[in-house]
Amino acid sequence: MRCAWVLALVAIACGSARPPVDDAGLGYTTGCGDASCESGLRIVLAANGTFTPGSYGVSTVADGVVDSCGFSVGGTELCGADAPCLLDDDCGVEPNLIIAPHSVAVRVGPGAPERVTVSVTRGGSEIVFDEFAPAYDEFAPAGPDCEPVCLVASAQLDIP
Repeated sequence: MRCAWVLALVAIACGSARPPVDDAGLGYTTGCGDASCESGLRIVLAANGTFTPGSYGVSTVADGVVDSCGFSVGGTELCGADAPCLLDDDCGVEPNLIIAPHSVAVRVGPGAPERVTVSVTRGGSEIVFDEFAPAYDEFAPAGPDCEPVCLVASAQLDIP
């Protein structure tokens, strides 16, 4: 009697084993959901400590396609206690100017170029030049074996 009572409590607490519900006729869809993504390359301009104030230019050549943009970083005279700060930007940068080491990320794309050349200037003088082949990772936001599959990569360039 005692064993039957314990088994009944276990069945109530853990639930009883039921066959899986067949939801084919219930209007649910299974498999891949709606998702979107865009292939691209993110270039992170990383300072050794704090970002030096000035006007920056970023020029890229990605599989023969030339692009350029610029952004400005201000010092204490323009930003006050919040220095450095982003003053102007036509690159659509993702700034990290709060916690050192500071960085600014610039997106190259859309697309996944095989060969990229990058030139970074500050105050009109070139401070970084690099040419590389990005190593891409596949990203499938709707899950494995589902479309879309995008190629994403990130490269870091050290800014003096």
